[in-house]
Amino acid sequence: MGYMRHKYTRVYFLKRDSVGNRTLFGVEGLEDFERGGIREQDADILRRIDFRGKTVLDLGFGRGEAIKYSLENGARRAVGVDFSEDAHVIAREFLAHYGLHADLHCMDALSFFKWYALQEESEQFDVCLMLDFVEHVPRFELTSVFMFMRKWLSARAVLAVNTPVFPVDNDVIADGLDPKARDTGDDFEETAGMHCNRYSQGSLRNYMRSCGFTAISGHFFVPHLSIARMLEGTPWAWWIASKRAYPIARSAMWQTEGFEYAMCWDDIRRGRSSMREESRWAIGKGSDTLLGLAFRAIKRIVLAVARRLIRRCRRNDGVKVERKPPVE
Repeated sequence: MGYMRHKYTRVYFLKRDSVGNRTLFGVEGLEDFERGGIREQDADILRRIDFRGKTVLDLGFGRGEAIKYSLENGARRAVGVDFSEDAHVIAREFLAHYGLHADLHCMDALSFFKWYALQEESEQFDVCLMLDFVEHVPRFELTSVFMFMRKWLSARAVLAVNTPVFPVDNDVIADGLDPKARDTGDDFEETAGMHCNRYSQGSLRNYMRSCGFTAISGHFFVPHLSIARMLEGTPWAWWIASKRAYPIARSAMWQTEGFEYAMCWDDIRRGRSSMREESRWAIGKGSDTLLGLAFRAIKRIVLAVARRLIRRCRRNDGVKVERKPPVE
């Protein structure tokens, strides 16, 4: 366990090298972190959760921003798990600076749940945060994490998942890197391979369903909720979950969610733009193309019909034409 643990360094988390210069790779949201906040994309997800009196588990806590947010918004207890020793030091210093305390564990998620099961005073969690977590965990290992996790989630627990959206599903370890699922991290030796588990929005929903969790939005999943598959991920699923006392804000039912799209989407958009330009050329310039010929034929028919209607209107000039009776 602990896939590519050696790459999760202080430089990666703080985006600064050993002499303090900014790096092009690393965890986003550094400016918000240095101000004691959390990047807006994650804050938008956390605002939809009712933390009051809840027990929170943060898997892959990184610098600790989400733990700080949950404690400041009423969480009764926060537990963090991250296998990076540097993350453990950064988060502990960050929380201590603001006078906050959380139970931080330096181990991988699977080892944590095995250890947690042996503790006498273990309690279930009401909220599980997985912000930029699932893409870093090998899929076979993530499936085991969810299997062990279910025992330690309360009956009305909610999972908040934030992971980059890719155009295609790609289990990098099992299938290799799909060129259609490239990301910015693949361009740097320091981060290449860290995103080993990549999902599209649809494949993430299907995977979570196979692990026993129902999607109530793009980022939120809950156990013990059976609804029609066509309703999964819709505002109606959110409304049903809120009615059944899952710790979410009902007011967020119609609020638009934001998503982080992987770099490969830029290539797809450029490809679509190129296709549109080619189509325009074929229509406007390409006299030898079938598309150009079809477009001009349709254009002639439409113009001919329009001219005929205009002539008829002008001939009648708005006056009803009376037909002469037939000659006997």
